Amino acid sequence: MLWLDPSEVTLFGAALGGVMSVAVDRFATRLAEGRGDLGPHVVFVDAPEQRVTVRVRRRVGGGSASAVSSVGVGAMGELSLRVAASRGDRRGRVVRATVVVRGVDHEFTERDGFVQTISMTAVSSDGAADPIVEEGDTA
Repeated sequence: MLWLDPSEVTLFGAALGGVMSVAVDRFATRLAEGRGDLGPHVVFVDAPEQRVTVRVRRRVGGGSASAVSSVGVGAMGELSLRVAASRGDRRGRVVRATVVVRGVDHEFTERDGFVQTISMTAVSSDGAADPIVEEGDTA
């Protein structure tokens, strides 16, 4: 999933300004594969273990990086964002996840200026539930 220019992004209760994108990626960390007797190719694949990662990219300048500067690697808390068809759209969805920060890095590009990327791993509430929760239309 990829959201461009989401509004009302918060991390650990602090509002994040200048968010350009939030990306959710899903990876299999272990695969179970089965082969048949009729040939060399896999006939069954399952992903019993998965990892969900989240990346927040935002423009920073002046004091705007301070919202997460005190958050260290390994910190756990809630990430939430409101997404809608357009910024003026009063209806939308709220996306929430409990996350653990894996890293915070910075780069400079001529187009975007200083960009901060916060890399996180999403945590399931019980191991079976999807760690990314979308709440329906908000108004």
